[in-house]
Amino acid sequence: MVRGKVGAMLDTALANNLDRIRMPRVHLSDVARHATRVAAILIVFVCAILQNDSLPAVLQQLGTPFPVQITSKTSVAAIGIHEDGRLTIYFAPRLASSTDSDMLAFLYLHELGHARLGHMRPEDPRRLRFSIPGMYKGLAWQMEYDADAWAATHAVSYGYDPVRGISAVFAIFGDGGGFTHPPDAVRISRVKQLVRGLR
Repeated sequence: MVRGKVGAMLDTALANNLDRIRMPRVHLSDVARHATRVAAILIVFVCAILQNDSLPAVLQQLGTPFPVQITSKTSVAAIGIHEDGRLTIYFAPRLASSTDSDMLAFLYLHELGHARLGHMRPEDPRRLRFSIPGMYKGLAWQMEYDADAWAATHAVSYGYDPVRGISAVFAIFGDGGGFTHPPDAVRISRVKQLVRGLR
């Protein structure tokens, strides 16, 4: 009987004070901090995949949970999403022995940028939109420019040099210009201009 009265009193108090109750505010900085901690734990898994000292060091600073796989199926780097939703960044075997942090960070962030900017095909998320046959060159190039800009902005925030990074990529892998990718010199120039605006 006493419990019933107490319960009724609590219900009444709650009903009378609903307008004073506020949900706790969640700050993006707190969410980002917790996400970074979780990501740091997952880095151990990434290191086990790579068994390499240079790539994990870069990924650890980036605080990313997305694994990198070394595969000969890509000439430089690529991105893919598995059927279960897992996102993976693919690096060419030649990158496994690289110690150029600026280059590795830029490549990783560029591929991640494709996902963040919605460049994945909704009907087949394992492939990029610009792989659709008949897609016109201007749209494909714009996706590359946008991914470069996204990568450059984030690379700067992490303390990497995106101009040096993208220049190193093209110094090793040659001119990637073509139907799906703009000329290297144009991409480097655009990244330089963007970075100048950030300083």
